[in-house]
Amino acid sequence: GREGEGEGRCRGGGERKWKGEGRRTRGSVLAYNVGTGKTTFMHRLVCHMQASANMRGYVLNLDPAVMTLPFGANIDIRDTVRYKEVMKEYGLGPNGG
Repeated sequence: GREGEGEGRCRGGGERKWKGEGRRTRGSVLAYNVGTGKTTFMHRLVCHMQASANMRGYVLNLDPAVMTLPFGANIDIRDTVRYKEVMKEYGLGPNGG
């Protein structure tokens, strides 16, 4: 993650070891329109997983234009994609970039 992002913003709980060997793996992808609360929802979900003794998560940020994340991401597309360069090269707006 990026410095200063995702640190100490979840209330309660802490990092706990996962005791879920042999349990099912679940995954979610969240995609929706701009301004609908995707980041807020993901923040709450990450906090919930961190506070739960039997849940663990692997978080990916696939939004290259998000300025800051209130949670840490294991993989952050902003580390490899410069959305302003993509916008300029292909003549796109911020949502297309």
